[in-house]
Amino acid sequence: KLEELGKHVFYSDALPRCSKLKSITLPNTLKRLNAASLGGLVLDELIIPDSVERMHTFVIGSSTIKRWTIPFIGEDKDHPMDIMDMYFDAKALEYLNITNMTYITSDVNLEDLPNLITLKIKAKVIQDSGIEDLPSLKYLEVEYESLIGSDCIAWNLELLEVKLITNYDTIGRDMFNNCNNLIQLDLSNFDTSKVTDMYGMFTNCTNLTQLDLS
Repeated sequence: KLEELGKHVFYSDALPRCSKLKSITLPNTLKRLNAASLGGLVLDELIIPDSVERMHTFVIGSSTIKRWTIPFIGEDKDHPMDIMDMYFDAKALEYLNITNMTYITSDVNLEDLPNLITLKIKAKVIQDSGIEDLPSLKYLEVEYESLIGSDCIAWNLELLEVKLITNYDTIGRDMFNNCNNLIQLDLSNFDTSKVTDMYGMFTNCTNLTQLDLS
């Protein structure tokens, strides 16, 4: 277990060939993770502290990580990048928790995570098709501040449970379109008081058995 790995910057290739490393604790003073700074590791879990403001490309490239908690995806919170630019060997990732994102767009390419089962996202805006068509996704928890785009959660064919949190100014059409294995949907914290169009929200949700609108 390594602690206090640099106070502000974690440099490129900081842990080359540390094949037996099982745990990393990063300091909450850390501001930047350089390219490939956490590459080539085999870990059950990696938590990036909220203090990090910039993460460069391939920050965990070629690592095998099952659970990943990060403040955002990309070089900064306002400009998300393709997740594969950070983690190009993502086949092992089963759990992803994005804790402080400004925008989630389809360009993030979450669908390129073939074994992702659980996804938690807190973001201001999730644009059209932002969480669409993830092949193994079963459990989804999403917190937004202002916008959820059209087809945002559509075509997640393995999705079983969804929890949505916070108030929305805008909701796009066909939010859960063709999530035909969705069983449980918690909308108890889903404020639609400012919404004018919810067309096709539950289209083809043929197995939905529990819907909480309380």
